[in-house]
Amino acid sequence: MRKINSEIIKSINRKLKSVALTMFTFDDYKIKIFWLRLIRENEAYNVKEHSHSFFEIHYVTRGSFKIVVNDVEYEVKEDEYILVPPSIKHRIVSVSNDFHKLVWGFEVEKGEVPTSGFVPQNVATYVQKQCIDLLFSEEFKGFSDVSTKLSLELFLSRALDLRTKSEKVLEEGSEVFERIERFVLDNLCTSMTVYDIAINFDVSVRHLSRICEKFTGLTFGKFLREQKINKACALLPRYTVKETADMLGYSDEFSFSKSFRAVTGKTPSLWRKENK
Repeated sequence: MRKINSEIIKSINRKLKSVALTMFTFDDYKIKIFWLRLIRENEAYNVKEHSHSFFEIHYVTRGSFKIVVNDVEYEVKEDEYILVPPSIKHRIVSVSNDFHKLVWGFEVEKGEVPTSGFVPQNVATYVQKQCIDLLFSEEFKGFSDVSTKLSLELFLSRALDLRTKSEKVLEEGSEVFERIERFVLDNLCTSMTVYDIAINFDVSVRHLSRICEKFTGLTFGKFLREQKINKACALLPRYTVKETADMLGYSDEFSFSKSFRAVTGKTPSLWRKENK
């Protein structure tokens, strides 16, 4: 366990502050760091559910804390970290008495970063631990920018590694689109979203849309909507508008009618009347 006193913490936070609002590039990513600081157990933390427009990495350097991310609770212990993507709801539940964590807030200004399907909790690698230890070394004076950026690069590389492999496996061939199309057709009578389908195939929404546009000329959202409305046309002669909307997972008749009219140019009621 690292020995950390108040003077070391002040020194570390001064170093970290110098890195804030800097930018660096690795692979195809251009990263902008908003802030980076060490937080202790006696500091106030946000107990309310919230989200950010940027990424956060919480790296535990001592003790542990519990965090709920998308309604799933994680206990993150020493030398473990959790990455929270943008727009993902989360809240801190509790922290241990000896708790310290290092927190990054950053955005990706260039390059596609998948934000779905993450396994958010990870154990730091040996190299990652060495990078973090540099920040806590009293002898280490002049290169906090370098070590900070290197450690962030390693964290991101590790977090994105599984997603990158998954997207390489999904070669953009017709057989892949056939699998996606079959999954959509088999699940039309659910409230599934584009996000849900991306998670099922372990790819980003953008990658899913690229595959879809290649074979249909439509974004995946429009493709999904058209398939649902095609199914609705088959159901309406036998079921009411409300029953059809419920069966296809729409939240209400208004949402269903809006989608139906956008695709067919007619209201569901009129289409049903003409095709009974």
